[in-house]
Amino acid sequence: APPSLGLLTVNALAAANEVLIPVQCHPLSLYGVKHLLQVINTVREELNVDLSILGVLLTMFDKRTRLSQDVAKKVRATFKDLIFDTIINQRIKLAEGAMQGLPITAYAASSDGAEEYRSLARELLKRESQT
Repeated sequence: APPSLGLLTVNALAAANEVLIPVQCHPLSLYGVKHLLQVINTVREELNVDLSILGVLLTMFDKRTRLSQDVAKKVRATFKDLIFDTIINQRIKLAEGAMQGLPITAYAASSDGAEEYRSLARELLKRESQT
């Protein structure tokens, strides 16, 4: 779903079994996550009682900044065992691929960003096999 909380996202949540929540490691993203959780709870109450949170993915993490580290710490404290081990770091190749309209696995298949997404895919498969 798009990064908004409009009708398309509500419809996607109503049809989904699980939701993966990506969180940019930026303070303003914390406000967006709070609002998203409210929407998820409303969807559970009114449209889809079976909707669950599959996990929370830290994205656009910049290990050089205290800001990213602080946001990641707050997200981990809030979501605890729902946090994926995989972190998607801020990488120029990811942005370049998006500008070209290509997935990172097509734009720069051997890049660190592509490997992070492959790691996430392996982690998703592992979680699915445990349920």
